[in-house]
Amino acid sequence: MELRGCLRIPVQCQFSYSGTQSGEPIAGQGTVVNLSRDGWAIESQHAVHPGMNLSLRVHLPGHDKPVAVEQATVLWAKGGKFGLRSIRMEEKDRQRLVRFVVNNMNRSSFVQSRFVVRLRS
Repeated sequence: MELRGCLRIPVQCQFSYSGTQSGEPIAGQGTVVNLSRDGWAIESQHAVHPGMNLSLRVHLPGHDKPVAVEQATVLWAKGGKFGLRSIRMEEKDRQRLVRFVVNNMNRSSFVQSRFVVRLRS
């Protein structure tokens, strides 16, 4: 069981990623469906696996320049969805992401997603 204590913001924004799998370069794209200051829920048709490290470029709504995440780790993958945790990004990009989350939160999303309990099977 995992207790998630970070606010999640529902979004629909495009992203691209790159990394390596078994020593071979991989790349893909998809849609971020929700995010927090350190986590991302993704929809993509490209296969990834838990434990993989990826670099991301995320196009936040209303922003001209994408947020760059130097390293994010895949936490889970199921079907066409996967979850990532941000590990390393430049401070300017982290600040832009935090501002986006703060500017887009509202009381109802905070109450509904402040503590979400997920059972892992």
